Parts: sequence; C-alpha cells; structure tokens
Amino acid sequence: MTVGPAPDPDLQLSGNERKARSSESEDDDDEVEPPFRKQLRLHAAILVAGVEDVLWALYHDNKVSEGMTLPRCIAVLKAADELGAIRVLAAAQLWLGRYKFADRTAASSLYALPSGLLDHIPEAVKTRARHVLLDGLYDLEVTLADADARRRTLELPQEVFAALLCDDRTSVAHESTVAYAAMLYADVTLRADHVPDALARCVRLMRLTPAYAAGVAGAFPQWTARVMATAAACCESSAVCEAVRAEGDERLLAALGNISIIRGLSSVTYVSLRTHLRLDDSVGAVAARALQLQRTCEISATAPVPHYGFVWSLVLEAAVEGGRLSIGVYIRSQAHTWTGTGQSNTMPVTKRSCRIACRPQANGVPMINRGETVTTFCRDWGFIDFFDTAMSAWDPERLRRWADAYGKIAIKAKIRVL
Repeated sequence: MTVGPAPDPDLQLSGNERKARSSESEDDDDEVEPPFRKQLRLHAAILVAGVEDVLWALYHDNKVSEGMTLPRCIAVLKAADELGAIRVLAAAQLWLGRYKFADRTAASSLYALPSGLLDHIPEAVKTRARHVLLDGLYDLEVTLADADARRRTLELPQEVFAALLCDDRTSVAHESTVAYAAMLYADVTLRADHVPDALARCVRLMRLTPAYAAGVAGAFPQWTARVMATAAACCESSAVCEAVRAEGDERLLAALGNISIIRGLSSVTYVSLRTHLRLDDSVGAVAARALQLQRTCEISATAPVPHYGFVWSLVLEAAVEGGRLSIGVYIRSQAHTWTGTGQSNTMPVTKRSCRIACRPQANGVPMINRGETVTTFCRDWGFIDFFDTAMSAWDPERLRRWADAYGKIAIKAKIRVL
C-alpha cells in the first residue's frame, strides 16, 4: 500500500522517452514543419523506396517491377549504384530505354543524376531527354531576347546547353551570338570568369569576324595566338581548312569548333526597341538633374536586348553645354559584362544601320533618322537634340507636343548589323 501523492507519470519515463514526448509537445505547438526537414524526409523516403525496389528486383531475377515510374527508376539507379547491384542497374537502364519523356520536369530529373552515373545512361535515352529540354530554343536570337526562354536556357545542365550550341539546327543572326551565349552561361550559371572547354569548342571561331573574336578573346583562354591565326587563315582559304583537318590536331580543331558547317539564319534579322517615356517623371527627372549638376546625365529607357553577340538598349540623355539643355535618345550597344568582375569585353567596331523614331501627337508627322550607316565602338549613337528643343531651363511644355494625353512619349528604334 502506497501513501502520498500519485507518482508523476513523466518521472517514470526514461530520459530519451521524456525528450521524445517533449519534442512531440513542441511539434504540436509549431504546426508548420521547417522546409529543410520536409526535404530531408522526402530524400529519405526516395532512398528507402529505391532500396526496396532494388531488393524486390534481386528477388525477382533482377527485373524491375511492372508499376515502375520515372521517379522510382531514378531512385533505383542511385540505390543500385550505391549497393553495387550491377544487374539491377542494367535493368533500370533498360526500362529507361523504353521510357518516353513527357515534359521538361521529367527530362530534367534524368540530368539530376550524379555525373558518374549519368555517364552510363545510354546515349539514346539522353538524346530523347535533350530533345524535350531544348524544344523551342533552337533559334538563339529569339531565345536570348525573351526573358522566360533565356532563363530556361540558363537553367539547362551544362551538357545540354553545350548540345544546343553545337547543334547544326541552332540558328543565329551571326556566330557571335553563340560566343555571347557561351559567355553568358559561363558567367551567370557556372559563376566562372572564363568560358570552359566544353562550351568554347561549340563556337565556330572561323565564322566570327576578326574584330569580334579579338574583342572577346579574353573570355576564351582556348583561343591562343596560333588558334586565332589559323582561324583567320581558314577564313581566307578553304584549302587551309582542309590542311587543318588533314593535320588532325585535336586541340586545334576543338578550339576552332566545327569549321565546315555554316549555321542556319535566325528568323530575327534586326533589333527592335520600344519604350514610353513619362514627360513629367523620367524625362523631367534626368533634365532637372543635368541642370542641377551642369553635366550630362542619363537613364536607361529599355532593358538590354541581346542580338548578334551584343546587348542593345535605348538611353535617355540630358546634355548641358553653354548653359543650354538638350534632350537626346541614344542607342547603346555593349559586349557582355561579367557579373563577378564588372568588366566588359572589348567592344569591336561594328557597322550597323540605325533608325530612331518618335511620332509627335500634334501633327502626326514622325521624326525619323533616315537610317544612314554608322560605325561606332561601344555606345553613343542617336540624337544630340532629339526633340529640337534646346532650352536654358527645364520647360515640359516645350516637349508636350511629343506626348500623348497621359504624358507618355513613345520612342521606337530599329537596328540592323551590317
């Protein structure tokens, strides 16, 4: 017979049991599970599922189950590779050989495999997955100019991205677009300060202009003086190309890229830039700042648009000279600027035909440059006094006739590289 208060049930538990009950109590208080814990549970569940399927296959003459799905097959591949179950691994690869990738998510899961395991996946399987991942991306000019398509391209695995650049079906306005895409991927996706060999060999160097190749050569350490000289010679003579092939120098041939095939032309043959400038905000702000500082000030009027190996944009500029204010709209072209260093490749001299237009609202007569051919370095082509309204003080009424009823000025530009 026990005299006194009833014993505390918690005191009769072991230390580990008390911790478990305490943890359960805390989980009840915090109903939202941390994302990282959910991710760990998911990975653990996949691993367990993969091991279970491997064990099932071992007990069924190394055959995968009939209800196999792609996520389970990926898990089986990983588990069989870890456990050394070679025959089960082969059976999973055989199942993949019959699988049809339905969407990009499924195709991407294949390339999420560890590189050592991905190397043993049959090439036919990887080709089908690449076809799904690259669908709609083969016109590089269209792809790079569209924000969503560009993001999708930069998220591709390096092997798939290299396949896109090397593919003869990939169309461009000029080979310089391929060089630009390689630099962009190396910078944004790989976080590298130069283009790796796997991407550099996709650029058909002899198809670049000598000026462009020299301008971006700093990003391509593969392009030695010998390689550049050979590329220039190949441009001059087909006999030199044949001699290079016959020599069989693999490093030289890799640096030159495919020297025999010219890519198809992109459906995009020029750059089109459009913007609406607010008279009281964007134009007024840059004009007021220029007058206050008594120096030239500018703002970007459009987002950069990649084309022909450059990025293009419209720039609104207010210039003060001799106490007079002029408002100009410029077309700016730049080579790729590296994120890590902020350095830009040397901008080669390039001929282009440019046209900028703004339609006055008063009489409907557009003010258009007649498209003369100009040669420029990295920027500065447009109109010093686009609106023909040089003034000693900011007066928005002087530009009112160019704006619509909402105070917006419509500007458009067209650039064609020659």
